[in-house]
Amino acid sequence: DSDTIIWSMENPKSSDSLAPMKKQDCGMVYYQNPTTGVAGLCVVGGAGIDSSSKKGWKYTNEVHFFDLNEGTWSKCGVKGNGPPPCSGFSFHAFKEDKAILFGGRSEKAISNDIYFLNLEEWSWHKIAKPLGSPWPNGRESHAFGYCDQFLTVVGGLNNDDVMMEDAWILNTDSMEWKEMALPSENSSRVNATANLLQTKNKGLQLILYGGSKFVRGTDHNQQPMLSHTFIAIFDTVIDGHKKSMPSVWYDLSPMGLQVKRLNDTVNQLKAQMNSDIMEPHGGSERYRDLLMKSPELNDVLYLLSKLSSH
Repeated sequence: DSDTIIWSMENPKSSDSLAPMKKQDCGMVYYQNPTTGVAGLCVVGGAGIDSSSKKGWKYTNEVHFFDLNEGTWSKCGVKGNGPPPCSGFSFHAFKEDKAILFGGRSEKAISNDIYFLNLEEWSWHKIAKPLGSPWPNGRESHAFGYCDQFLTVVGGLNNDDVMMEDAWILNTDSMEWKEMALPSENSSRVNATANLLQTKNKGLQLILYGGSKFVRGTDHNQQPMLSHTFIAIFDTVIDGHKKSMPSVWYDLSPMGLQVKRLNDTVNQLKAQMNSDIMEPHGGSERYRDLLMKSPELNDVLYLLSKLSSH
């Protein structure tokens, strides 16, 4: 309950035969039918335990709806060209009556396909890939954000369980992908959380948190966890839309904020280098030398002392 900030468990009133299988890495969105007023949760796909399978588990592409008013599950008979049984995809509410699905792993391979699920008509629609146009490679367990007509995909695993180091943004109006120029040390991660926000003052912002650095052959519980938060700010406009390349990329961890403050200080010093208050006899050359390399502690102290003296 977002008003009381108290968790409660829903106990479905429907029979177990109508509920989805126990599973992980599935997708879920909230939807309220504008005609009937019925509100609930749509759950799609995933992978779960299957005692009849040799592997002991299986992928699914089943679609279920949980009615929040009635507390009941129902199976959805979905029409159209939908995804194969898969897990680890991204799934997000899209506009008023749809959801969008990207990527994921199936029994055969990793996917880079896009599907739309019409939640009012319960029908799938697969997006055709334009020939010769940029398109991200297939992946699973990637970070995913959506806002207005923009969708972002960051990191994830490829078909060989190798971490992806790229990041992409999709304009869903034109269905055009563009690769984002984000540092690989930030985008290279799996199972991270992403949010795409449209703010009044700073425009479009991508916020990326957590995840892990996947190490093949290492137990899931031993994967190196990440706790840094990063934010990319897009502040220029192309053809009425925010451009794909972020102009600012901040690390919001405590150390990252220190680096940001240091960068701000360096920018102030650069401005001073072009002013009349620079100290004579080679002082400006010393500044330039420091700014051209990775500063050590003594360098930083020197820069800060010179800034404060002015």
